[in-house]
Amino acid sequence: MVTGRPQLAPEAADLLLEAQSAYGLWQQSMMSVAQWKAAGATAEELTNLQTNLMAAEQNLAQRVDALKGYDERLAALAPGADTTIEPQFLQAQLLDEQTTLIEYFVPDPRLERLIEMPVTALVINKAGMELVSLPSTSTEIANEVEYFRGLLDKNIDLSETNQKAAELHAKLMAPLQPYIQHKNLIIVPHGVLHYLPFAALRDGATDRYLIADYTITYVPSASVMPILLDNRNPNHHRLLALGNPDTSLDYAEQEVSQIASLYGTIPLLQAQATEQQIHEQAARFDVLHLAAHGNLQTYEPLQSHMVLAPSDSADGQACSDGRCDGKLTVREVYGLNLADTNLVVLSACKTDLGAQSAGDEIIGLTRAFLYAGTPTVITTLWNIKDETSAQLMVAFHQGWRDGLSTAQALRQAQIATMNKHPHPYYWAAFVLHGDGSVGGKN
Repeated sequence: MVTGRPQLAPEAADLLLEAQSAYGLWQQSMMSVAQWKAAGATAEELTNLQTNLMAAEQNLAQRVDALKGYDERLAALAPGADTTIEPQFLQAQLLDEQTTLIEYFVPDPRLERLIEMPVTALVINKAGMELVSLPSTSTEIANEVEYFRGLLDKNIDLSETNQKAAELHAKLMAPLQPYIQHKNLIIVPHGVLHYLPFAALRDGATDRYLIADYTITYVPSASVMPILLDNRNPNHHRLLALGNPDTSLDYAEQEVSQIASLYGTIPLLQAQATEQQIHEQAARFDVLHLAAHGNLQTYEPLQSHMVLAPSDSADGQACSDGRCDGKLTVREVYGLNLADTNLVVLSACKTDLGAQSAGDEIIGLTRAFLYAGTPTVITTLWNIKDETSAQLMVAFHQGWRDGLSTAQALRQAQIATMNKHPHPYYWAAFVLHGDGSVGGKN
């Protein structure tokens, strides 16, 4: 058993992928049973299918147990792990008096066609909780989220975008309003909802975006919350900022330079913004800001990466371990030591997207950075406009430096950007995962 803040060894990366594969096979077996039942299978056919399902469940359990044997923290961030947390414990030990947590459950649309499984949301406050059935099927929600994301990603007509935002608000938020007691929201998405910017949902009755009334934080799962609280650190305002490594993001360079000036440090720009700098220096800083492109590898999730500048090793020889090739991969991030880090900002393109299974399990940069030790990660959901992103990020860091929490500072920066650029395309891509209460003051 590895103790402390273990780093992801190659064998552990293999365990993580094996667990993901086993989780997918288990889902496929469950689908087969449901489909054959619906088709009127014989008793013998169902017995064979049930045998296959039991084998898949045992295989998944073995893979998850192997992960837990390596590190409980890794298991909490892995697909298929039985790391659920009792709502009563969450309510009593992890929620404060100013926060409401909403945990969604959206069944796999393929299963929904065969088995009646409602879309639900569990709303938890310090003083109580309520399980709410939502007035939509998972198929409807999946289709609407996909359509809404298309409107946002392409910066399409504001009135059409707002109409779809109002429809999603009516399905996902309006039924919960009677049970939401606080202005600080922690949202635990599920399935396709991982790709939805809740900040951009719009109340049709008031014509107000959700971000106008609530401070929003996301967590990958409720079971991760104890890990996030354990990751909290003193804040010393030591910033490592890298920008425009491939020279294609002029405003990213401006962004990083302005942010570095707030912290009184020198940014690493263009050819200096190397992957090697992350591996060698990140452990010494409590704020890490990367303004660079992100690259999603859907079928090889541990190879999704941030595009940084390549470099040679100290002795002038090309690196053989991949740490100088300019690709900071998910696999490598799992191996970073960010035990003293409070905040990671990935101001890039699509850095929050990971490989989504039929459930809510995403292996992406966000989970990797949380595992590496930081309690808070800010990422983006779609290709963002360089200039506007720079302005928003500078405003965020200024607000955080002035004493706001990370979630408050992001909300303030998004609202300021919205006042200049109303379309959610410009401001809603940024999402905060983890501990949104981390403050900018010591």
